[in-house]
Amino acid sequence: LRIILGEGDGDSGTTMCVVETNIDDMNPQFYDHVMTALFSAGAVDVFLAPVQMKKSRPATKLTAIVSPDKKDAVVKILLTETSTFGARFYEVGRVVLDREFKRVKTPFGDVKVKIGKLEGNVVRVVPEYDECKKIAAKKGLPVKKVYEDVLRCAESLLENEMKLKR
Repeated sequence: LRIILGEGDGDSGTTMCVVETNIDDMNPQFYDHVMTALFSAGAVDVFLAPVQMKKSRPATKLTAIVSPDKKDAVVKILLTETSTFGARFYEVGRVVLDREFKRVKTPFGDVKVKIGKLEGNVVRVVPEYDECKKIAAKKGLPVKKVYEDVLRCAESLLENEMKLKR
């Protein structure tokens, strides 16, 4: 019998499950549908990578990262929605930054940004891409410019907040 006691730091360290399969004979247009279904089933990440299978066959490795309790649903989607005959899975450790979302005042209006913190310190600030994309389309601007402007506004806001805490 083993008992491990400890204090968690929110959801920053968890056990996840990697579910993956190699697909070599499926219409590539189907990947969009499959990825959407996997996210709907609880996958926190889904990605594709080119691989070379036996007999030099090109294929695509589909990987989904999911909590262990969602593994069976993800496997079922892979077996029913793709051309694969099997899937493999294994548990992995996962560490994530604590996340906070804020709306930041910008010349384009309020835009949502994601703030990543480690041990209470800000280590990453990321503007919400979909909002930047909509603004860029509406204003006729490059999305890169909108993204960079929003990022500058967010960083300025965070710097001012840090000064107020001191």
